[in-house]
Amino acid sequence: MVLALVALFTHSGLWASVLGTSVTAAVAGLNFGRRDARALRDLPDIASARKAAIVDTGRAMWRAMVKGCGAAGAAVLVANMSSHGFVADWLLPLVPAVVGALAHQAGMIAERMSEDAAARKQAVEATPLRARAAEPTSNAA
Repeated sequence: MVLALVALFTHSGLWASVLGTSVTAAVAGLNFGRRDARALRDLPDIASARKAAIVDTGRAMWRAMVKGCGAAGAAVLVANMSSHGFVADWLLPLVPAVVGALAHQAGMIAERMSEDAAARKQAVEATPLRARAAEPTSNAA
């Protein structure tokens, strides 16, 4: 979608491919980052649950292969759009891979933050109402 819109407005296949693959890499990176964070949280002890650990490892390897092939495919697509010099041939093909890697980290952080927020909410709900009322508030008005 982004590729088509950028190509329509700029009439440049190079920028359309860079931006289109970068958006795709960002969405995939966020998704894979969230999944990797959940998989790390649920990873069992390898010694006690070998079968589950093997399945989880296989899924992680599949996600890693898809991320690597996606980044390589995006780089090949951008590099083959046209020859414009050093920036277009050597730097722009790296943009989607970098965007995807940063999005992967952002997805892992977002998942961890949402888990921490859920844990804090459960902790607050688990404390009795009387104990919460006795706690001093930090609202200095």
